[in-house]
Amino acid sequence: MNPGSSFGCWKVIIILFCILMFVASIFSFSAFKWLESLPINSETIGFDFKFNSETGEQIFKQTFNTTLNGKEIELEIADEPAEIRQGLSDRKEMGDAEGMLFLLERGHHPFWMNRMHFSLDMIWIDQGIVVDIARDVPPPSETGGVPVTRDPGVEADMVLELTAGGAERYEVRVGQPLDIEGLAR
Repeated sequence: MNPGSSFGCWKVIIILFCILMFVASIFSFSAFKWLESLPINSETIGFDFKFNSETGEQIFKQTFNTTLNGKEIELEIADEPAEIRQGLSDRKEMGDAEGMLFLLERGHHPFWMNRMHFSLDMIWIDQGIVVDIARDVPPPSETGGVPVTRDPGVEADMVLELTAGGAERYEVRVGQPLDIEGLAR
């Protein structure tokens, strides 16, 4: 065995390890920058995983505890294309103190009840003002298997989904500013 070749192998391993650590530090730095770019108070954000029915894999879930018109709620953020497509589809239930907030580019955003298992209130928000509410939208099991689509007919940059009756529980009305503590948009 040649002692020089063994030493050379260790050099390569150490160099590769240093490169790997450097790359990892860059990615972790970008993850923190990504967190800071979210329009929420990053001190209250939580992370979890959820099931993605399209791929069969778990995907990252961003949640934060906040208040909506002064009442406590846990909101899940959907701001990536896969999260927006998946939404609440395939979930068996959601608590009355939970919701999903879709952060979107300003535009026209119809929503549908594809693969849903419970009724929802859908609230369209544009620049902090509630512009439309679809109340008690039923799942396909209550509409002959056909997913209902709701189209607000107005532009919005966010959509908030709550369990049926949520708009009433949180006292949300069309035309009012929506006060979600910690959300800066």
